[in-house]
Amino acid sequence: MPWLYRYTDLTDNLIKYNGIVYKDTIEALITRLKQHLNDFYAEDSKWNLYADHKFKIEVLDPTQVKTKNDAEMLEAHFIAVSKSWQYLNEAKKSWGKSSFITDDLFNWKLINDLQLYGDVPAYVSQKADLETEFEFKITTLELDLANFQKKYDDLLALYNKTVDSYKKQIAELTYKATTTKSDRIKDGLAKAKLAGKTFGLKLGTKLETKKQKQCVDIILHFSKDCLGSLSDSELIDKCGCSKNSYYKYKKLAKQQINQI
Repeated sequence: MPWLYRYTDLTDNLIKYNGIVYKDTIEALITRLKQHLNDFYAEDSKWNLYADHKFKIEVLDPTQVKTKNDAEMLEAHFIAVSKSWQYLNEAKKSWGKSSFITDDLFNWKLINDLQLYGDVPAYVSQKADLETEFEFKITTLELDLANFQKKYDDLLALYNKTVDSYKKQIAELTYKATTTKSDRIKDGLAKAKLAGKTFGLKLGTKLETKKQKQCVDIILHFSKDCLGSLSDSELIDKCGCSKNSYYKYKKLAKQQINQI
């Protein structure tokens, strides 16, 4: 998982160099930046032309560049887009832009602003170099802390959710163990009533049972007081009901005759 990095010249705000570091350690990246720092002071180097310029250094970290193949392709694309081959990039000049890449896919991260001078004592270069390394390590630690905090928050949320689930199960088991079925039914009915639910039939509602319907039909068609010719005693036997129920059904049958 490589690093990609670039140098932007703040004198004209142009990207003068795009590079790759194949090892995914911070130390490998810092070592490469130290090499470029020395390049600024090498008389036979193109970098020496910009030794008195101020540069902004940005990176794409290994979480964004997954493979060496990706790094090679991206470096070539960025060289073509920024035209840094006109300045410090010598390779991949003819590779051209990628038709699959857009710049908004990537999050370039600032390392530090380096002020480089052409003729300075070695300790000044060393001081600037150490400041760059220090600033970069702080940024990396801050990112690690943010990632750790997110993982901690996710684990804490999962823990609380699990604990709440177990508490609920324990409460339900305790409730069932300490109450009878009748008590639980009463509690359920009480909670339902508080929630506005109603049970049973509304006042004045009358139910017609299957037995009632059968008896009323028999009385209606066979009673001499309705449409038939049988007596009450005969119909009581035919209906198979009590005398009180029979006369109640007979009343209903006669009401139906009056409505016809």
